[in-house]
Amino acid sequence: MTAVWFRRGLMALTVLCLALAPVWARDEGKKEDPGPHPIRVLKAKIDTARRGVGSSRGSITIWLHNSAEVIVDGVKVEVELYTPQGRLIDTLSEEVGEIDPGTKKWVDLDWDLAGEEVPMKPKIWVYYNGGGTKPTKFVGEPPVW
Repeated sequence: MTAVWFRRGLMALTVLCLALAPVWARDEGKKEDPGPHPIRVLKAKIDTARRGVGSSRGSITIWLHNSAEVIVDGVKVEVELYTPQGRLIDTLSEEVGEIDPGTKKWVDLDWDLAGEEVPMKPKIWVYYNGGGTKPTKFVGEPPVW
């Protein structure tokens, strides 16, 4: 008799989980990237040079493109430099301003780090005014390095 109730309870729990799965998936989607952004990161090029033992110097050039049909303002690029072990070394940022529709701009950021190794592939963040109270932020992973 208890085995029957156990099977019914297990079946009810399974049906409940299957019914709630789309709701959980929809909630997870809201936490991630909100969707297509008007700013595209076309390419990023890293130039590094070692200056001495345990220090590095370099620059990164990032090409941005406004794929929207309107001017996008408040554009800012932020680059996080990490050690090969994954520790954050430095954060570089530059205000781009506004980008006209269909145009491209590039950003040059330089670093000179004493006592650190040449950083690995950095993480690029792009900010722009998306109409809210805070700027919209997304990871600008370029298709070409």
